[in-house]
Formats: sequence, C-alpha cells, structure tokens
Amino acid sequence: MKKHLILVMFALTASNVFAQSAAPQNVYGCMPLPSDSIFYARVDSLPVLALSSEYTAHMGNATLNFDSSLGVTVADNKTPVTKFSFLYTPGYNALSWSFPPYYELDRQAGSLGGGNADHHSITVQHQTCTVYEIYHDYISASTGTVQPVRCGSGLCTATSGFQYGSSTDAMPSYGTTDAAGLPLLPLLWRAHEIMDGNLHHPARFTLAKGYIQAGNPMWPAIASNGWGGVDWPAYGTHFRLMASANINVSTLTPVQLQYAQTIITALKQYGLILADIGSNMQVAVDDEVRRNPDLVKALTVVGSQIHASNLEAVDVSSLKFSAASYRTTLPMTFDPANQVMVGTPYTYLNIQAGVTGYPLQSWVNGSTDQEVNWSVQSGNIGSITADGLYTPPASVTGVVTGVLKVAAAVDATAYSTVYVRILPEGVIRVAAGNQMTTTTDHLGQVWQPNMFLSGGGMQMFAGDYPGWPKPQNATQAAELPVYETFAYTYGDDIVGNFVVPNGAYRVHLMFGQPYFGKHPANCTLPATLHGPLTLESQHTSIAQNFDFGQAIGHVCAVPVDFYMPAVVTTNTLEFALRNTTPPGAFAPASPTLSGFEIIPDPPSAHLEIYPEQPTKVAAGASLQLYAIGWYMSNSVQWVLVSGPGSISSSGLYKAPAKAPATPQSVVIEAKSTANPGVTKTITLTVP
Repeated sequence: MKKHLILVMFALTASNVFAQSAAPQNVYGCMPLPSDSIFYARVDSLPVLALSSEYTAHMGNATLNFDSSLGVTVADNKTPVTKFSFLYTPGYNALSWSFPPYYELDRQAGSLGGGNADHHSITVQHQTCTVYEIYHDYISASTGTVQPVRCGSGLCTATSGFQYGSSTDAMPSYGTTDAAGLPLLPLLWRAHEIMDGNLHHPARFTLAKGYIQAGNPMWPAIASNGWGGVDWPAYGTHFRLMASANINVSTLTPVQLQYAQTIITALKQYGLILADIGSNMQVAVDDEVRRNPDLVKALTVVGSQIHASNLEAVDVSSLKFSAASYRTTLPMTFDPANQVMVGTPYTYLNIQAGVTGYPLQSWVNGSTDQEVNWSVQSGNIGSITADGLYTPPASVTGVVTGVLKVAAAVDATAYSTVYVRILPEGVIRVAAGNQMTTTTDHLGQVWQPNMFLSGGGMQMFAGDYPGWPKPQNATQAAELPVYETFAYTYGDDIVGNFVVPNGAYRVHLMFGQPYFGKHPANCTLPATLHGPLTLESQHTSIAQNFDFGQAIGHVCAVPVDFYMPAVVTTNTLEFALRNTTPPGAFAPASPTLSGFEIIPDPPSAHLEIYPEQPTKVAAGASLQLYAIGWYMSNSVQWVLVSGPGSISSSGLYKAPAKAPATPQSVVIEAKSTANPGVTKTITLTVP
C-alpha cells in the first residue's frame, strides 16, 4: 500500500522559540521532581520491548487526542492550609494541604457529585515548591458516598491525595491520585512548554479499559486495574513515536508548525506513559492549551495522524536505579536546591490597549536575590521596564500578540515567559465557542474567538450539530456564530480575567441553550447544562443560584442576557460563573456561556431587577428576583406594592395557590437599604 504523506519541514526561526531552559520542567518556578527521575529521561535511543508489536496491536484503532485537560493552580505562603481525610491513601491524613479558594479541578467524565467522575486537582506552592494532588474531591472518605461539600467542619474529604517535590525521587509510600500510582504534574504537557519550544518530559495517556493488562505494572507504575492478558500493555508502559513516522504538517501556518515540531520531537524523545483507563489514546494537557487556537490546531493535526501502530513500547529497565525510586542511572542535569528558577502566575495576559504601567509579578527560586529583568521577546506589544511595569500600545487594530520574558538577574538562563494578547480599546466582544477566527455580526461588530476564558479541567468548546434554527435572514445568519457554539465545564467554574483601563464597566453575559443532534419539535434543557450558578463580578457575588434555563422556560435556542457591573480601580477585571452545589445535590450545574461583552459604562448609581424566568407566574409557582446594585450596594428591601402573592426578604415571589378569575398584575419594588431614595419596580402577571 502506498502512503501519500508529505513531510514538511521548516526552519524554526520564529522569534518566540527559546533556547532550552536549564530546568527540564518549570511549573511556576518549580521543578516537580528531581531532574534525574525517569520523567525527564530521553528514551529515543533505548531498545524496543520484546512485546511492543503485541502491545500496539491490542490498543485499538483510535488516534491520539488531546481532549483531556487538567488545571494547575498556584499557591503561596498566604494560601489556606487544611487537612484531608482520604479513602484510599489514609497514610497522608496527617499532612497539611494547601488549596486556594476556587482552585482548578478536572472533572473529566462528569460534574461535581457524579459518582463515576474523576475530580482531580493540582496545586503548586511556589515558595516551597510542594506539589499537592487530590483525586475525587468531595467524596466521603468514610463511606465512599457523595459528599457535595467543599470542606465541612475544617476537614476536607477525597478519595486519595499525594504530595511531592524536587527534593526526592522516592516512590509514594501510600499511593497517589493516579490509577497507575504515578504523579500527574510531571506527565502533564503545559501550553507554555509547547509554545516556548521547551518540552522535555513525557505525557500521561489513557486507553480504554479493555486494552490494558490486568496486573503487572511496569516501573515506574506501582498499581494496575486492567482486564487484558500479557500481550496487552500494562500501566507504566513507556511508548515513543517511531523515528520513521512521517507527520503531514503542510496545512499548518508557521506558528502552528513550530508547535507541531515541538510536539513531534517530544513524542519521539520522551514519549508517553500509560497511566489510566479513559478515552482511548487520550493525552493529558493543561487547560491553558485550549486558550490558543493555533496550539489546538497543531495538536489536532499531529494527533490525528498517530495510531498505535505508529508507536513502539520502550524498554526502560536499563535506566532503573531502584524499584523503590523514580531515580534513573542518568546524572542529574539540574539541581533546584542549588540552581535558579523563575516563575510568574501567568501563561497568558489579556490586556487592553491604553493601560499604562501595569505591574507584572514574578519570583526567583534558588536564590535570595529576587532581582529580575523583564523584556519584550517578540511582537509589537509596547514596552516594559526591567522591574516589570508593562505598557501596551495606546491603540491597536485587532488583537495583537507577543511574548514577554523575565530572567533572573543572577542567572540569565533562568527565565519564564508570558504570552500577551492586546485587545483593541473600547468594547471587548468574545464568542465563547470553538471558533478559531473572528466573527462579524450584522452591525459590523467584531467578536474575538474564545482565547480569553479559563476554567476547571475538561473545559470544552463544543459545536452544536447544528443546533440553532436555520437562519431566516442575513441578520440571523450574522448572529448565529456567536450563539451556536459555547464554552462549558463539567460542574466547575468559568472565569474571565482582563487587564483594562480603570473605570466602570457593564459585563454582558450571553447564554443560549443548544440542541444536540437534530432540531427537535419540543426541546428542553439537559439538567446539567443550565444552573444553578453563582455569577460574580470583581470577586463579588451578583446573583446566587442563577438558572438561565428558567429564564426561557427551558426551551432551546432562545438567547438569555444577564448584565453585571464592574468597577475597576487596579486595572484588573474578573467575572466568574461558578458552579453552585445545593446540599445533597448529585448532579450540579455545568457552567455554560455562549459569549460576552465588556462595555465601558458611565457610572450612575441605580438598581436593576432581573427575573429568573418570564414574568408570567402561574398560580402556586415561585419566581426568584435579583436586585443588582449598579455602582452601589446590592442590599435591598423587597416590597409587594400591589397584587396577590408574597415576596420574601431574599426576593422570592410566590404566587397565590389558586388562580385568579382574571389575570392579575403584581408590582414589586426593590428599595436600596443604603439609599432608600433609589428604587426599582417590576411588574409580574399571574394569569
């Protein structure tokens, strides 16, 4: 059979291709494990395992995919410390665990409270360089049942946990959060590593359960739970892309090609390690990957051409120093105890033109000298002082990208990078779906592709197959791309974070429930794709238990809009859609967002009232009202001015149990407790 593949090779001359950093992996200025561990060893010159062909023959027909993502959260000495009670790793119960509020989670196959869902979290304390990993958060350690409380009575619960750092290669004493007993972070490909061209470690990957050997884990794995025989790969099996594999990258842009070459090289030099049961041939990357359309494209093109037959199992036994250690017989190439590393809290910086002197954060580990030198590495992205005061251009046309670099003054080879996206001044508009290019609506307004949202693990940017009704006119056709795709997470949070000029803003959240499959005659919302949510602006809760599905009577393809105020005094604007888990709930909401706008807004103190559903309230039904204080407190007194029913102090209107003989109007007033002269009324109808 002739294979019509074209191998296209370009010289990597782009200005943001960096020389290799001294450390093989830099996570917020920390090395997860010592550099002599198996997770930093090249395997391209090692022999092939005797059963390699049998292994790959039993791995199915899928190609590599990068749909599984894990979030990594940074912590410091000010981050709250708590205790955990673990079901599988009780030996770690005596340890303290550092997790900031709203840390990133990987829900994988289900939402919070889902009994068969994986709920991983990874936090790096950048001052101690301790890595904290938790599996199956919110599960009661005593019973194994759902415990949908983040942390109750000062004690958190989870199935398992694991702590480690770069000071030792010792195997875990009581297991890890991984099915194979492996650490997660050293096997997680992160966006900045690929974009920098510094990807020097393997990635974890999963196979379907029928493709994994029962028992007999291979070093460095220490556990197994497969079903197959000896000809199936075991947990811990190390694979690499064959040196002869030709990957067609002719369709990629120069930037995408640069990323693809980094990925292909890492697959050949460092490979993949089988770590868990999951989607077949699924490779773990971090959440930040999904915020770069060029990176998504490169991963997709490369992965779609790699079958199991393009891989070979590697015999790493010659590298094993001890069965009780991750250490190899190779020398240590980097010692974080005596060498310098630089960290920042950013992978991307979303900043608007016109901001001046924005201070960027960084830190130096391995030295008492914290002095750094910031510089513009690539792009026409303005200027930055050596100590990190960044000023983007005063005006740009379209989104402008570039790279900032921060290096330690004591060692210029120790550095970190920040990928900058400069947005045009004025209104920020983002279509929060899976579009890779800009969209122009019927008014000529440009909507950016979704590069700006972050969220917990497994954030998806799904199409709608086709979902929304066929456009009936040019206006509808222009609006469709904004609504027909959406961003969502499995029961976790969606967060937007921007650096903007100080002032007042109106944050416009755009919801629209899609269909899946054909356009049905009667469409209702899946329970996990609407609410309840907590909507936040500037770290302040604006609406609690918000359910946008109720706003449209649980009918699909109907837009829902919600507006929140944001007052910016330190150049940072953040909004969030947070999962709300009522006590005892089993399947909580998965935040969903079709698009958003950030609109400069002249501040004028006033109240607005948002109903949670259409303003017709049937007899015996309830309607939650929200009073939003614009540039003033949200605290109000609710008053039933006229009409039947009742209103609670929290804004819950209850219609009378018996329907009136004729439709009745109900007038409800919200009166500011801080300024009683500021009021707002809404009229409801009880039919």
